[in-house]
Amino acid sequence: MYGTLCTEKMLSFESPEDIPSVPRVSIWRESTLTAIGLLVLTLLAGLWFYYCQVTSWWDYDDEGYIMITLSRFFAGNPLYTDVFTQYGPAYYFLQWFALAPVSHDVTHDIIRVQTIVIAVALSLIAGLIAFRLTRSSVGAFAAQFTSVLALRSITNEPGHPQAICLLLLAAALLAVTCLTGEPGRRNTMLLVFAGFCLGLLIGVKINVGLYFGVATVMTLLIFAPTTGAARIAVPLVALGLAGAMIFAVLGKYIGLEWVLMLAASVFVAILLAVGAARFFLARSTFGTEPFPYVGYIAPTALGVTLGIAIPVCFVLLRGTMLSDLWYGMVGQHVGFAGRFMMSPGVMSPLVPVGIAFALVSAVVVFAIPFVRWKGLVAASPSFSFLLALLKIIAACLCARALFLQALPCLFLVLVPLHLNAIPDASSARKEYLPRLLLVLGAILEGLWIFPVAGSQIGMSSYLPHILAGVLLADGVIEAAGAFSRIARSPASVSVQGIVSPRSRIALSRVSAVVFLVCLLTYGVLLRREATVFAQSVPLGLHGSHLIRLAPARVKTLRTVTEYLRNNADTVLMLPGQYSFTFWANLNPPTGKNAGAWPILFDDKEQEALVAIYKERAYSGRLVGMLHEGELSRWVAPPRHASDATTKPLFRYVTEEMRPVTRIDGYLMLAPITEKNTAR
Repeated sequence: MYGTLCTEKMLSFESPEDIPSVPRVSIWRESTLTAIGLLVLTLLAGLWFYYCQVTSWWDYDDEGYIMITLSRFFAGNPLYTDVFTQYGPAYYFLQWFALAPVSHDVTHDIIRVQTIVIAVALSLIAGLIAFRLTRSSVGAFAAQFTSVLALRSITNEPGHPQAICLLLLAAALLAVTCLTGEPGRRNTMLLVFAGFCLGLLIGVKINVGLYFGVATVMTLLIFAPTTGAARIAVPLVALGLAGAMIFAVLGKYIGLEWVLMLAASVFVAILLAVGAARFFLARSTFGTEPFPYVGYIAPTALGVTLGIAIPVCFVLLRGTMLSDLWYGMVGQHVGFAGRFMMSPGVMSPLVPVGIAFALVSAVVVFAIPFVRWKGLVAASPSFSFLLALLKIIAACLCARALFLQALPCLFLVLVPLHLNAIPDASSARKEYLPRLLLVLGAILEGLWIFPVAGSQIGMSSYLPHILAGVLLADGVIEAAGAFSRIARSPASVSVQGIVSPRSRIALSRVSAVVFLVCLLTYGVLLRREATVFAQSVPLGLHGSHLIRLAPARVKTLRTVTEYLRNNADTVLMLPGQYSFTFWANLNPPTGKNAGAWPILFDDKEQEALVAIYKERAYSGRLVGMLHEGELSRWVAPPRHASDATTKPLFRYVTEEMRPVTRIDGYLMLAPITEKNTAR
């Protein structure tokens, strides 16, 4: 069905004597060449990530916020109880082991090297997943390259847990693509591993984990027998589960235009994907066979349980209170959209266009088989060309920066080549199930961008970018098969479709062209980033020797750091740019540290912080620091349910501290106290 170009099943004819020999050496040669090509592209991606990573530092400084939580946790402070964080215990569990080789030292250089390694691994895994699904170097090269463009946003926020989330997602999906069609020890181990990744994912960012968990449940539901009441009940249950998830996440804010567009895109995509999967499974000869649920659910559930339980026990043993753990993992996230929301800006007009294109494609794919055939048989060559065109257009939509217009088109990944019937239950479990899970996962992870559609847009588009490679490969293979069937006698064609030796040569040339285009584009990207790198100078601050920025920016950051080093024991910042605490070797007086403290801390927590900072103002040297350009991000009324300027901490900074000096965009303040007045 899928990926038959590189297997012995790639050609199928009416009589055995028609079947040409496919030397196994050619299969290995195709795999080897693809592996070499992927490694070359991954090395280029690594160089590009390096340039992007070391030449950026953003004022909202999520990097510093993550680093300060890690350093305090590694110092022995209990998570949530003494260390504020928005992220789950699994992130700190994984970082504990990842940074053990450097003695849990937290510096900008170490965190950035780690981020580059994760980004490179994700780009390679994207190519491997596409190759496993299509057995085509076209898909592998395209998926690797387009995913790199989506991963660019990772370098804006080094160390952010969302990079770990993507790695866990990708690892789970790669494991699923390695499943065999029959039960066995290999499948059990792979499912335990995939479940463990899902459990860790829930423990890092609970929303991202739940989205993928729902996609997993829906995938298993859709493989239920297609007879009797299950024929109608199963799709309705799957759609109801997805609809409930969408409503629970977006329902309260559906009146906002961008939220409505997100909900429409995700729901239409789910509707078409579930419809396509049940349509083609129902028209296969094995549609009445029971699915081995125990063999899939038991190991997966074991893995999920371990993935959640191990990090939870880890932080509890390190002093976290159970009530604080519950609030940190679940409680603080309830109603977060009411405190802070960021839309993706002007929505692309291609979003409704993508939905319209998907609906038209669905009519083409589903209507013609209903009209022409009682059973599912191979499509005519002309119809195969049409399917190829639809898939290639969908691939182009998936490769764009804004992924919402692509989600409804992802169901085309589930349309078998030439509308062939899925041959048997083993093929369905081995080849169709991974595709279905990837499609449903990509669609539901679209909800990731709510309520803060910043760098999460890049995160949500990672899986659709992999599917862009899959769709492109399917489209090319579809077109090649149609061409072969035109060249040969149609009477000799069976349901598997034909790819002649001449078409295989053409496909290899397409792979070479795709690889060459990727190389040339990498060349352009690297040349651009190398120019930025050459025009930058080293930051040269503590633990940040890899960072290179524009000379004027370096001068500003060094001057601010020097001022803090000479004048402060404690710094109160808005926003919380905790990178300066590492550069100036300062230690925050409390574990309540967050870049967005005006909205993340309630009045009671802020009053406690004010008391701490007032005490520091009398007993030591307290400096207030406001980044004027970033103030609007946290106090702008359209983004928040309440006015942050009325909160205790903000009032203390603005009413009980006086300006001392301005360093470019940084306003430095001193507390108005008797001690400072005497000075």
